[in-house]
Amino acid sequence: MDLKQLRQQEIQKQKDDRREHIVSCAIDVFLSKGIAETTIADVAIASQVGVATVFRYFDTKRRLVIETAETLWTRQQEAFNQSLPIGSVEMNGLDKVMTLFGLFKKTYNKQPEIFRFLEQFDYFALQEVMDKNELTVYEQRILMLKEPFVQAVKQGISDGSIRSDVSIDEVYMTCTHMLMSLISKLVVRGSVLPSDLTVKAEVQIDLVLDMIRKYLGGK
Repeated sequence: MDLKQLRQQEIQKQKDDRREHIVSCAIDVFLSKGIAETTIADVAIASQVGVATVFRYFDTKRRLVIETAETLWTRQQEAFNQSLPIGSVEMNGLDKVMTLFGLFKKTYNKQPEIFRFLEQFDYFALQEVMDKNELTVYEQRILMLKEPFVQAVKQGISDGSIRSDVSIDEVYMTCTHMLMSLISKLVVRGSVLPSDLTVKAEVQIDLVLDMIRKYLGGK
């Protein structure tokens, strides 16, 4: 490889690093201020670059929001991969599934703003009338979370900890939507009515997780 090629590689790496830096800063701003309230100027200030530089990498706020959402799901995938404790090979399938679902609660406790962002992103996508092709990578990142769940359910069916008549697709989609909807309600809309404060948020999440465990275990 000659010096020209090495220089081109170095320049490309600098561009990639700056793009990642802008996305990382955009995540912080979107999580803090919300998608609708955030401007490209806000992202530029957080990234310590000019507005023109942000537009050089992302021609529209729409494109930046999409890539930010894609990156957030990639981070969640990494968290899923790290969520099974050391020695998890000795866990039965049901325990692995519940450990994975438990990540929703952990995320709620540590970064509830992520659920607010995802709720806002769905609304943003509908409002912007996004073409499905624009969301292809976004959907792929979401579905990456499904694989460890699928493997855990298959193991559970094999080791007898999970009932054999479950549909993996039905369980995965229903349970994730149920958890996402509940947590989004708790984070985004909170206590609209006094009665909403009757039961603590964590108790509600634990109850849903317990329902999932009992259903999967056939108890």
